[in-house]
Amino acid sequence: MALTDGDITKRPYILACVTRDDAEPYLTRLAERRAVDRALLGFLGVELPWEREETVKARRELPMRKEDVVIGGFCGKTCIPECTQAFGEALWLACRTCPD
Repeated sequence: MALTDGDITKRPYILACVTRDDAEPYLTRLAERRAVDRALLGFLGVELPWEREETVKARRELPMRKEDVVIGGFCGKTCIPECTQAFGEALWLACRTCPD
């Protein structure tokens, strides 16, 4: 997902044409940019919602096995077709952290 920069239309091209070696410099640079962004936000006193204590604790309590995840548990099974198309085999990971 990081390679698509949020554009899911790039996913088929990336899966077909990009190797791990091709992606490694981009992912390294992306991690560096995110670290700088987080440092600047921290310096300015911005608290990121996913780094709050209660969020971190809730994330630790998420199911870690595919068998334990309820597909469509948060959305009431209304978004399953769209999410299946967007996430494919990783649907269970998306459902385990679904914001809906």
